[in-house]
Amino acid sequence: MEELVGKNGGKANNGVLNKIGAGDINAAVVKMIKVLRDLEDAEAADPALDLTALKRTIARAAESLVADAVTQAEAAAATPQDYQNLAAAQAFLADGQDLLGQYDFVSAVQRFQKAFQKADAVIN
Repeated sequence: MEELVGKNGGKANNGVLNKIGAGDINAAVVKMIKVLRDLEDAEAADPALDLTALKRTIARAAESLVADAVTQAEAAAATPQDYQNLAAAQAFLADGQDLLGQYDFVSAVQRFQKAFQKADAVIN
């Protein structure tokens, strides 16, 4: 869980929340993927654990951040390259949403990361 709050009990400013606060959505999503993998490892180590709700919450947070970026890209798109990147971002976002419905949280967030990268190419 160190990835969520940051090292040193949250004092190191390198957790997901810090990255979101700094506007570094890609880094936040990378950390979310790491957290999801760690949660899956914990479930594999202890079959009595069911961390589905927590994994879903993290994946939905990533989805929300990325959906906001895609919306910004929709407003900013102006060139043919922008529209290509926007279409790819929308497709990756939709793929991620489909994977969420299948409870494949890591793959979903990986698709959200790709969507963000394409959207960010339009915005920046």
